[in-house]
Amino acid sequence: MFSLSAAIYDEPPKRNLGCDPMPMALSVQYLTKDEIAELFTRLVAHFPSGVPMFDAWNSLAMRSGSRQKAIKASGAELGGFGINDPHVIETLAPGLRFDAEQTFLDIPEMAAFSKASRTVFKLMNRVPTLRNMGRLLRYRF
Repeated sequence: MFSLSAAIYDEPPKRNLGCDPMPMALSVQYLTKDEIAELFTRLVAHFPSGVPMFDAWNSLAMRSGSRQKAIKASGAELGGFGINDPHVIETLAPGLRFDAEQTFLDIPEMAAFSKASRTVFKLMNRVPTLRNMGRLLRYRF
C-alpha cells in the first residue's frame, strides 16, 4: 500500500517556496483509486492551498499502457484507475476543485510533427475517448 507518511510531515514545511498557492506536479498513473484518494486527501489536509497538476490517462490509455513493452520491461505496474471524467477526483478528496485540462493533442508542439501525424491527431481529436487518452489536469484547493 502506498503511504505518504514519508513525503508529508507532521509539521508544515519550514521553507517558503514563495508560491501561493503552492504548485504540485504529481504522477498518478501508478496509483490505485484508493491511493489517489489518500494522496489528495492528505495534500488538502496538510497545505493551506495548492495547485496539483498531473498527467491523467483514461481507461483506454491504462489498458493499452499496461501492455506496452517499455512499461513491462521496467517492472512498473500501472495503478489501473483511468480518469475518464476529471470531476471524479473531486469526489475522492473534499475541498479539491477541478480547474482546467489540456489534452496532449492540443499542445503547441504538435505543429512540429509531420503532416501525416497531424492528420491522425486531428482525427483522434474528434473522438472523445481517443482525445482524452492523455491530458494534463489541474486542480485547486
